[in-house]
Amino acid sequence: MGQTTRRLMMGAAGGEASDGEYIDNLSAAHFYTGVPGGSATVNTGVDLSGSNEGMIWVKNLNASSLHLIYDTVRGGGNALYPDRNDAQGSSSDGPATFTSTGFTTGSAPSSQHISWTFKSEPGFFDVVTYTGNGSNSGTNISHNLGSVPGLIIIKQTSGSGGWVVYHRSLGHLKGIYLNSTNAAFNTTDVWNSTQPTASTFRIGGDTWVNSNGQSYVAYLFAHNETKFGNKGNRSITKCGQYTGNGSANGPDINLGWEPQFLLIKRINASEDWMLFDHMRTSRRQDMWLDDIRPNTFSANGDGAGSDSQPYLNWTSTGFKLSSNTAHTNGNGDSYIYLAIRRPDGYVGKPVTAGTQVFTPVFGSSGAPLFKTPNHYVDWSLQKNSNFASSGSATWNVISRLRSQEIINTDDNQPEGWNTYHSFDFQNGQSNFTGGSGIRFAWNWRRYAGMDVVQYTGNGTGSRNINHSLNNIPEMVVVKKLNGTGGWQTYHVGAGNTKYLYWNQNYPAQISSYPWENTTPTKSVFTVGAGAEVNENTYLYQAFLFASVEGVSKLGSYTGTGSDLTITTGFQPRFAIIKRTDSSENWFVLDTVRGWASGNDQYLSLNNTAQQSSADFGNPVATGFLVKGTSSGTNTSGGTYIYYAHA
Repeated sequence: MGQTTRRLMMGAAGGEASDGEYIDNLSAAHFYTGVPGGSATVNTGVDLSGSNEGMIWVKNLNASSLHLIYDTVRGGGNALYPDRNDAQGSSSDGPATFTSTGFTTGSAPSSQHISWTFKSEPGFFDVVTYTGNGSNSGTNISHNLGSVPGLIIIKQTSGSGGWVVYHRSLGHLKGIYLNSTNAAFNTTDVWNSTQPTASTFRIGGDTWVNSNGQSYVAYLFAHNETKFGNKGNRSITKCGQYTGNGSANGPDINLGWEPQFLLIKRINASEDWMLFDHMRTSRRQDMWLDDIRPNTFSANGDGAGSDSQPYLNWTSTGFKLSSNTAHTNGNGDSYIYLAIRRPDGYVGKPVTAGTQVFTPVFGSSGAPLFKTPNHYVDWSLQKNSNFASSGSATWNVISRLRSQEIINTDDNQPEGWNTYHSFDFQNGQSNFTGGSGIRFAWNWRRYAGMDVVQYTGNGTGSRNINHSLNNIPEMVVVKKLNGTGGWQTYHVGAGNTKYLYWNQNYPAQISSYPWENTTPTKSVFTVGAGAEVNENTYLYQAFLFASVEGVSKLGSYTGTGSDLTITTGFQPRFAIIKRTDSSENWFVLDTVRGWASGNDQYLSLNNTAQQSSADFGNPVATGFLVKGTSSGTNTSGGTYIYYAHA
């Protein structure tokens, strides 16, 4: 039964609205490596088999090569080229067959490719093919988007012709070309001076959209239809417009959510199209999102504008322009965009197993260094160098939002840069290839139980910061990135009138200033005006953790001085435990390194000490056992907080 049918049945029965379709089932940016003379199987998680329709856009990232667009209606192997006028051709770099989990390719160069998948779904996307009739009086073309399109891209497939684009911000009396740098142009014969509707779009006699007897394909994207994700009332696409200010402190575009795919074009003057996604991260220092240009066949860009500032970066509510470059932020220039939402706690597919989003792993030879076969990585906690026997070794925290910038949980210093900490992998993190089992990482993908939020301080008290968990954060850790500051920590077990430091063994401190005595909600957490959480103009990252049934759990307990079982509802593979009423370390345990009865291999998050062993207890089927009278985990009358993950 489809999601739309489920919603209609629930509504007819007077029940609560059911969930809409999840973004993971409709769209994905996915890396794969080509196989010369063979075939690559690409598991995007999007079902395009059978009667399911959709489009896949492919680019070889490591070479100057054509963009390739395929769709299920025209069939595998039939490529169109967004940077050319050419008719449909044959190419094996992308989909040869469409499958229930993605696609298989034909022979392709053994370099990294990226695919962007869009599955047809009312309110999101549609693929339409038609044959032109050359009529100047106008022709209606039916579609199944179920809403007024926000963006339409049309290409003649049987002959040469430009890629003509309709955008709701341009309207029906203008058009723009995807395969060109040209500004928007005035027209009455492309769209026949008629706005599209929820069931049709209209074309005039322009030969690039309606030459008699020629074949065409149209790709339609919806705008702001609120029928997806949790409760079926969330948006996953926006087609909008903004005006640049020519400053490195550029416009902050509020979509209401963080994107995974963003296409931008200056419309009042000549300029390239710019495409960004949440998987490609720059390897250049102080850059975070790579750029690519659909109207050219150039290789992946380094994310730097003409002023060597990053073009833009994601925010929890959209994207922020960060360069004065005319590509994205010319002073007084007008830009249109298409944005598609990333998976989050509102529209992401619910997680049912810890292995889908979390992996503790030893570093091994070959990139990625820290391999996670079941998920990509958004946030990584690492113990560097030979943590088990060489004495001191720093802790590293790296996030996809700020690729290659490292902060250390054992100190209060600003971030530093390391070229190896790339996130451009589908199955892990770090491009360092010298792994020999002496490094360790705990890798997370963002979901309803873990989020990363980046924000700029403004020095005002009681400030609400948006997040995307759709779940109440039970631990919030804030770190100043470009200045000195401790790892301010809120935990539900200590309450909103206290704070701890990840980088210190201190007990919980009573103070109102970090959290303003305010408990986080499903949509925001609150910070005060303090320098370590909200100093004016400084940049911060916050790491949020929440309980998800069967997957993660945060809580507190009182020590008994004898064996005590803490119930989580699952058998954990990982735990952090901290005593809050006395000075004790943040103990880190996991089953890969050896969290088992009698010989637990532990590390302390707040210092550089090497791994040591003790008998803290062990995981059990529905939680974990803490043993004996250890001051760090189970002194009689002591108060403790924990975070556990399956």
